[in-house]
Amino acid sequence: MNSGKQIFAIVEHTEGAIKPVSFEVLHAARVLADQMGGQVLAVYPGGQSESEIDCQSFIQYGADRVLVLRHPDLARYTVLAHLDALQSAIESRRPGVVLLPASTHGKEIAAGLSARLKTGLATDCVSLDFDSGEGLQVRRPVNGGKAISTLI
Repeated sequence: MNSGKQIFAIVEHTEGAIKPVSFEVLHAARVLADQMGGQVLAVYPGGQSESEIDCQSFIQYGADRVLVLRHPDLARYTVLAHLDALQSAIESRRPGVVLLPASTHGKEIAAGLSARLKTGLATDCVSLDFDSGEGLQVRRPVNGGKAISTLI
């Protein structure tokens, strides 16, 4: 698989309890991967062992595979530990797209990864599409939600 067609969907949780917004991210990643002919990798940064994580639910919501980033420092949310783990995974696997929840933690991690990896960032997206001629198209509200901007 061309790593550029791989989509990382970052799973957010609180002490092992998956946040519902993670399933929205997985679904959006699945729709985009189907348009691109790519695969979805659910990325779970946490301190639990793989047997304690319900990986099957990630598959049911659209992941092709699950990557568990396991380290004691990831058991509770700290931005630096999560940034280090996710940056390492992104640099080694080189996905074409990384999707995160539009939550406080998701936005914090997204901004940090964007700066560290020197790449673009689109926040608060309302839709994602892939066009073979133009690539990824992102729609997001602007002007206090009064208009929609399309980024290519």
